[in-house]
Amino acid sequence: MRPLLLCLLTVCTSAAELPNVVFLEPAGAINTAAAEIREQMPRYRRVADSSKYVHWLRNESAGRALRLYAQAARVAMPAVATPDYYVALVKGGNHGAVGFRIETKDGVREYPRTAYILLDPDPESFETTMYHETGHVVMSMLAGGRRLDGLEVASIPHSTAALSDRTTAFSEGWAIHLETLAAHLATSADLQKRYRHDSAEFGDVPYRAGEYYRAASDLTTFSQTLAR
Repeated sequence: MRPLLLCLLTVCTSAAELPNVVFLEPAGAINTAAAEIREQMPRYRRVADSSKYVHWLRNESAGRALRLYAQAARVAMPAVATPDYYVALVKGGNHGAVGFRIETKDGVREYPRTAYILLDPDPESFETTMYHETGHVVMSMLAGGRRLDGLEVASIPHSTAALSDRTTAFSEGWAIHLETLAAHLATSADLQKRYRHDSAEFGDVPYRAGEYYRAASDLTTFSQTLAR
C-alpha cells in the first residue's frame, strides 16, 4: 500500500522522464475473450514500423498514462532510468499483464517479470482503455513484477452490479478511478463528450447513448460511464 500511496503523491508533485514505448505484435494466437490473459509468456515481435502508433499516443489520456507509468517506475526502481513501456497490439486487447517473450532474429528474449499492456490496435483504445489498463500495469510494477491474482466471481469484474473478491475490487477500483480523473480533468472535446452526460438524447440515437436504455446498457460495460 505504501508504494502505491507514494506513487499517487509523486504523480501530482514531480516530473519524470517519460518511457520509451515499444510496440509489439503477436507471434502466435492470444485469446483476449476472458477478463485476464491466460497464456503463459506469450510470444510477440517488435512492430517493424511504429510511426502510425506513436501518433496515437498524442492525446490527453495516453499522456497521463505515460506519466503515471514513469512515476511508478521511479517508486519501484528508483536507481534506474525509466524502463521501456511495452504495448502489445492485439485484437480485442484491453488487459494489463505480466511476462512475455519477444522473437528476434537472434532468438527469443524472455521478460518474465515485466508488466505490459495489451491494446486493441485502434486509436480509440489509446484515448480510453490505455489509462485504465496502465493502472493495472502500475500495480504489477509496484508488486515487484507480479500480477495480483483475483477470483473470477463475475464475468464482468468491474461493473456496478458485479460481485467480486477484495483483490479484484481494490485493483479495479484503482484503475477505474483513473478514468474518473480523466473525465474530470478532460479538456479535449472528444473526451468531454465521451465521459460527461450533459444532455439527454431520445429517438434515433445509438443504443448506448439513448436515454431510454442508457442505464441498462451501462450495466453491461466495463467502463461504467453513467454510474461513474
